[in-house]
Amino acid sequence: MPLPANHTFVAQAPDWRGGIADTPSVLTTIADSLTGAEDRAAWWTRPRRSLRYLVTPRTVEASVQATEALRLARTGGRASVPHWGRGNVLTAFTASSDLGITASRVHGLAAGDMVAIHRPGDALATLREVATTPTTSTLTLTSAIPAGWAGTVWLARVLHGRVDEPSWTRAGQSGRRSLNVNFTEFPVAPAPAANWLAEATDVSHLWGPPPRFVLYLCLDETGSIGEGGAQRGLDLITLYADRIAAIGFCSFGDAIRKNYAITASVSTVADYLQDVVDGVSPAVDEFFGDDGGDTPENGVDALAAAVAAHAAYVSDLPRLVALKTDTWGFAHQAASPATVLAGLTALDGVWLEFNRNGSPDGTSYAATFPQTTKLRHSPFPDPI
Repeated sequence: MPLPANHTFVAQAPDWRGGIADTPSVLTTIADSLTGAEDRAAWWTRPRRSLRYLVTPRTVEASVQATEALRLARTGGRASVPHWGRGNVLTAFTASSDLGITASRVHGLAAGDMVAIHRPGDALATLREVATTPTTSTLTLTSAIPAGWAGTVWLARVLHGRVDEPSWTRAGQSGRRSLNVNFTEFPVAPAPAANWLAEATDVSHLWGPPPRFVLYLCLDETGSIGEGGAQRGLDLITLYADRIAAIGFCSFGDAIRKNYAITASVSTVADYLQDVVDGVSPAVDEFFGDDGGDTPENGVDALAAAVAAHAAYVSDLPRLVALKTDTWGFAHQAASPATVLAGLTALDGVWLEFNRNGSPDGTSYAATFPQTTKLRHSPFPDPI
């Protein structure tokens, strides 16, 4: 089943005698608008869930299985669990079939979503994928309901996040040992209004990029920002060393200087940027194409290079872009801003990091590349 990359499915059913703590949380902040007004912005598109429950294995084998699942989820940093206590009961289904499944509520589910199905009394939930976005109460899955299933079957969305270090406790008067499961969902990507700007300090903790992704860096090489741009690329590689599946970059001033195609050899790109920072040739000569001082910089052609690089690299993983420059104004040569914006919109996330002090040099990014749920005027966020 296509769980997000490197996620461990914790299928163990809760000990219902201990109940379930299901806590939603939201995150809002005061955002500054382009006009200087203020408004409260919601940074998560839906509440983040935190689940707390006990798993009480009844055999040695089940105990080992539960412990191993939680250990893998913890050490890997990524867990997927059914939304126990929510969801609904299937009202009709046929065993060994993935069609004709109906439930009282299927709203909010879409093609590609992972769901869990479970029969009361079973020790484990079963993972399934939604085949098509339902428009009625009828649901189609990509694989069949298990053979022999009948009676009550419960279905719920699978949540993706992280678990705390597993620990054992005694469950009530029975004296059985139970595992504490403490799960926190990864927040769903923020959705600021298009005309609101967030300060850099507001967004670094709001949303972490996907568990695995492909990244392209647009690094300003002019003036003092040049080494800073290369260093910023190194910092991001270090922060997300286990999550960047492939990476590429370009350096730019009044024109594109070095265009490094996306490659799965992340360490090779890191070594190249380290040579730039250390002043080692030929990397430093390729990265810096002039003596600096270009104002405004040609960020639009750099973003066009990012769109082209992602189009050339085949991957099913989310495609992200991070631009680092010293001014919130831009110039362009060959690339059309409108065409580049359309290309960026087809990607999964774009961060434009620039200095917004004073008036923009050239045309303002804020006017031509407004913020959306996919395009943000802020530094690439730190991991959460």
